[in-house]
Amino acid sequence: MEACFASAVYFASLYSLLILCRQREVGDITQKTFTEALRDLAGSMTEEIEKMAWNRAVKELPDSYPNCPIKPIP
Repeated sequence: MEACFASAVYFASLYSLLILCRQREVGDITQKTFTEALRDLAGSMTEEIEKMAWNRAVKELPDSYPNCPIKPIP
């Protein structure tokens, strides 16, 4: 069950980050909106397994958007 949950959080995080980075890159959202959305997403990750899944998604992101300022959750 935990593996399924982690997988769901990973894919949700990855696609959310991809969408945010794409919108930022093409200018569909402002830097302020990007920062607020990112803060809200990262802030919702409170469990260790969620943080691990988020951080894994962040590691996968640079291949597509190397200039997108997304950081891992400590």
